[in-house]
Amino acid sequence: MEKETHRFQVQIRQQDVDRFTRVIRRSDDPDPAPSSSVPLTFPAVWYGLPEVQSLISETIGVPDGDGQFAILHLEQSVEMHAPLQIGATYELRVQFGDLDANGKVRVSAQVRDLNDGHVASMTSLFAKAKIEQVLS
Repeated sequence: MEKETHRFQVQIRQQDVDRFTRVIRRSDDPDPAPSSSVPLTFPAVWYGLPEVQSLISETIGVPDGDGQFAILHLEQSVEMHAPLQIGATYELRVQFGDLDANGKVRVSAQVRDLNDGHVASMTSLFAKAKIEQVLS
């Protein structure tokens, strides 16, 4: 049985790329030069969109607003098929695997341009953890 594909329109904004770049470079520079390219792992930020987070939460069994659990992004792989462009709009297509016996779910995503060109593929593993486990 084929898994349901969830589709989201996403855009790469300059300020989001700049913020992401500062984080991955661990820069404290309050006024860095704007990024001229999109980092390879940037599409992972779209897992943080409220609509996507809600689906991840639902799949791994974390009710919305449940402060007892955290969603952990355990691993990811990203394969680029074409460069991502600042200012461009894309379609993010997300499919969820089944929840395994350890409470983990594999998420597959594709980034397509508006002409349906394949731009990137991502695979990530998510799990839930009790907050006290995360903080200890």
